[in-house]
Amino acid sequence: MGPHTERTGRERQRPRARAHARALCPWPIVGCVVALARLLARDALPPRGRRSSGARYQRPSRRSALGDADVRDSLTILGAPTRKERTVAVAYLQEFTIKDGDTSTTNYDAVTKALDLQDAPDGLLIHTAGFDHDGGVFRIFDVWETREQGEKFINDRLGPILEPMIAAAGQDPDSDFDPPSRETWYELHDSMTG
Repeated sequence: MGPHTERTGRERQRPRARAHARALCPWPIVGCVVALARLLARDALPPRGRRSSGARYQRPSRRSALGDADVRDSLTILGAPTRKERTVAVAYLQEFTIKDGDTSTTNYDAVTKALDLQDAPDGLLIHTAGFDHDGGVFRIFDVWETREQGEKFINDRLGPILEPMIAAAGQDPDSDFDPPSRETWYELHDSMTG
């Protein structure tokens, strides 16, 4: 376009619109997400021309467009894992110190056999158990929907199995059945399943 050519109204607005879009969102992908969030949030707006008298619609701020849980939960990327519920799961961690390089799972296997679980207990999302050789421990890591569900399982099912094993280990000086060196519960900030 030469210096003497007059720009149309649409051509004059493009540089300003691009600058405005860059100011709102300097990253193109985030701009797409914001636009999608606004489209999804449009259902929350009152229909055009049907506002009750005196009722005023207050436009949400740009910041709240992705801050609303309903909108954020509605966004999914094809093929990506999704968050199914807005509940806070809890983790339960036990660590048993590896003694004298012994990496047998005899005690764990005995407890697992005694439990004879056919299905996951109510509220258990995942159970893992394995050796962390760098940490020098055998670690059990569980994720529960709620701490109450995890404690109920431990008290009602696991405790009655462990008590006689612990008592027998106390009577046998050669027993390698030791209590965990670390045991803790904590709320998870986030969890995702695939």
